[in-house]
Parts: sequence; structure tokens; C-alpha cells
Amino acid sequence: AQEAYDKAVTQIFATLDRIEAQLGKTKWLCGVDFTEADLRLFPTLARFDVAYHYAFKCNIHRLIDYPNLWLYARRIYAMPGIADTVKFDIYKQGYFSPSELRNPLGIVPAGPRIDWNL
Repeated sequence: AQEAYDKAVTQIFATLDRIEAQLGKTKWLCGVDFTEADLRLFPTLARFDVAYHYAFKCNIHRLIDYPNLWLYARRIYAMPGIADTVKFDIYKQGYFSPSELRNPLGIVPAGPRIDWNL
């Protein structure tokens, strides 16, 4: 329902705004050390622009619109072995698979094409 969406999308972007502000002060979520919190946030960030932005209509901003958060996500992506686990095309195929309610024609978008390399 529209009311539920409006509430949820507002909360999502308020959280992203708070994370953006935190990352303006610290390199990692909890300060100077990379922690489990950073590792757990990363999969959501990796899927955000290619799937959540479109499939869940989380489209007020893109991850790349947050300078600190975007740098942070790419810093994690650049860590040894991480990029090998990120499969943008598979994320899109999963979130845009045929669904009578969500995606009746099963069309998987071609983009966005985003360079995650530092």
C-alpha cells in the first residue's frame, strides 16, 4: 500500500543519510577498524543501485549519490576476494525474475552500468 511504502522508503533513506554522515567522520561504520557491521552492510549496498532502486522503488537517491557511502562501498569491493563474490547480473535476474505481480513480462533491465573500481 502507498502508506506502507511511504513510511518504509522514508526510513530507508533516513538510515542511508545517517550512515553517510557517519562515514564522513570515520573510515568504517564503527570507527577505525573494519568490522562485521561493515561486512554485513556490503551485500545490501552492492545490490542497491542494480536492484533495490528499481525493484523496490527505493529511488529517492542512488548509492552513487552518497559520496562517503559510495567511496566506502567501493573500498570494500576493492578488498582481496570481495569483487569475485559480487554478481550484479545475477542480482538483477533474481530481483527481476518473472512474477505475475512484480514483473509479469520478466524483463531484466540492461543497466545501470556502474564502475565499482576505485
